[in-house]
Amino acid sequence: MRHRALLGLGLAAALAGCSMAPAAKPPEPVEELPDTFEQVSIPGDYAPAGWWSSFQDPTLDTLLAEALVENLDLQEAVARVTESRALLGIATAPLLPSATVTGSVTQNSSPNNTGFGRQIFELLSGAAGDSTDAGDGNGDGNGNGDGDGDGEEPEGPPDRFTNTIYSLSIGFAYELDFWGRLRNDRSAAAADLAASEADLHTARLSVLAEVITAYFEYVDLRGRVELTEEIVSVLEERTALTEDRYDRGLVTSFELYQVRQDLRTTQAGLPQLRTQLADVERRLALATGRYPTEVRELIERTTPTLHPGSIPAGLPSDL
Repeated sequence: MRHRALLGLGLAAALAGCSMAPAAKPPEPVEELPDTFEQVSIPGDYAPAGWWSSFQDPTLDTLLAEALVENLDLQEAVARVTESRALLGIATAPLLPSATVTGSVTQNSSPNNTGFGRQIFELLSGAAGDSTDAGDGNGDGNGNGDGDGDGEEPEGPPDRFTNTIYSLSIGFAYELDFWGRLRNDRSAAAADLAASEADLHTARLSVLAEVITAYFEYVDLRGRVELTEEIVSVLEERTALTEDRYDRGLVTSFELYQVRQDLRTTQAGLPQLRTQLADVERRLALATGRYPTEVRELIERTTPTLHPGSIPAGLPSDL
């Protein structure tokens, strides 16, 4: 019997280490990357966490800092990572022994004429009666009529009986994972957590790229709008001068019409540029969690100081 018990225990331990799930195969890369790249000495500090600081633009830094905190897509991605981490903890818990501790306090109060209180009452009453009889016997023997030398009557039982019961229980439990179900659940939860973290990094890069691209477009469009407004002002003055010269017979009607056409063409392109500028404002507002007017005020209070550095030589063409 002892050998059979040991054999059964060994078989249970072996089955507990088995998993019925197929082994996961990582995807193979489509193209092979080179083992090493050409080493090029590039002066400067490499800051992967804040690479946008190389633009040296305080306005851009402010927009990016707000986007990393207030962007709704990033907040959703962070919440999903938190959820996946909690689910991983839930999936890990069944693999560990569990202990439960419960306690209770029960208090009962009953009158002395019912149930358990009645039994105690009768017992105490009987004891009190025996004591009284014993006192009378002593009194007769001594020539005294009272059973008590002080003349006091014995106290009776209480009107109610109260009892309190305390209980404490401790339980331990452990589930043997014979077929690997619990371990597979934990592996799946860990994979979901890794995927959520990767999604968070992807969303972070996307938000940063969107803010930087929109900011560059805003700066470019604002400069184009200002330049177009200056061109319109110059063409208006030129048109007024050409009309005056036409009235005096110094220019032909063809030249006057040409100047007016240039003015109208430039004026027609100005609303389109302003529409594009407003669209970029809304994109920045959506990415940073601000209102478009707040984005406009923030950028207008500061002068963009973009200093894009030159691309260093010697980088691999595949990169």
